[in-house]
Amino acid sequence: MNHLSEPDLRVSRRHWIALAIASLSGCGGGSPGTTEITSGSGSGGGSGFSGNPTTDASTDSPGTDQQTAGAPGTGGTGSPNAPGTGGTGIYSQGSISAFGSVVLNGIHFDERAADITIDGGSAPSDRLRLGMVATVVGERYADGVSGRADSIEVWSIAQGEVSAVASGSFTVMGMNVQTRGSTFYEGVPGAAGMAVGQWVTVWGLQADAQGGNWIATRVSVGPAGESMVGSGFVVEHHDERRLNGILLSGDRADDLHTGRLVRVVGRWDAEDDALRVSGSHLIDVRGGSPAPAGVEVEIEGVVTALLPGSRLMLGSTEVDARAVPSIYAQLRPGMEIEIDGTWQGAVLMAREIEIEDD
Repeated sequence: MNHLSEPDLRVSRRHWIALAIASLSGCGGGSPGTTEITSGSGSGGGSGFSGNPTTDASTDSPGTDQQTAGAPGTGGTGSPNAPGTGGTGIYSQGSISAFGSVVLNGIHFDERAADITIDGGSAPSDRLRLGMVATVVGERYADGVSGRADSIEVWSIAQGEVSAVASGSFTVMGMNVQTRGSTFYEGVPGAAGMAVGQWVTVWGLQADAQGGNWIATRVSVGPAGESMVGSGFVVEHHDERRLNGILLSGDRADDLHTGRLVRVVGRWDAEDDALRVSGSHLIDVRGGSPAPAGVEVEIEGVVTALLPGSRLMLGSTEVDARAVPSIYAQLRPGMEIEIDGTWQGAVLMAREIEIEDD
């Protein structure tokens, strides 16, 4: 994928408004009737079947994978709830784990009417892939395991040439990217197929407080492109701006400031030995706007620090875990977890924490 110029996009205020309406309306919104789940491997074709929406539609284990969401009208699932049976506004962020609907954090979202964007551009649902980290804004139905997606937003975290490979990790755009047994691959059979010089696109989760280490949820190897992508914290020193040690140049680089986690896209300028910035995106799980009261938040991420007072950092997000002291006592930096809670200002107030198995 080439990304010549990208706006600084976030979850818009209208999406938060939609969440507020969903949390107050208590209406179902899904289509009643037979639930259709498309299961497939390889190209993601698969045959449809009528089944329980709580069944994992993905029969593929992590590894080389091409499974996609179905075309509009065939890939989503109808809601098992008739309209009017109740629903709650939800903001869910994590890696896509299955299709036959879009399954995120254990919830099957009907994506047929959703506005879908990938790396800032509008996209059909059949461009979604397993392991892509997505943000879904919509409604969760009363059964707790299904819902409706009003918007789905996906951003890759890195794109460029692999500069180093080690056991369980590789380097691209100055970022140390760790792979795990749960990582999905496209274009290579797995971690053993990674090599210096490959052109990769990576989706993943921030794995340290400095923003230089990431855990890959999906890695795609393909033909080299012109646009390059890197994510992390911009460091400014003597009028120079660097991202993961890479010099940033151009007028758009002047708009980047320290202290904020960003995704930067640009083209390599061999003369200046720098990345000439063409666009940037603020990586902010809150979407740049405060969530209205009553909206549920579910976020998958990596513990990057444990703080006093039963608090922790999930990526760059502060979490108050006082409501779950027994789980907090088990947490360690580097663990992948899923948090269910609500926002209180800039802090995510955890109601439940689930430690994920790799």
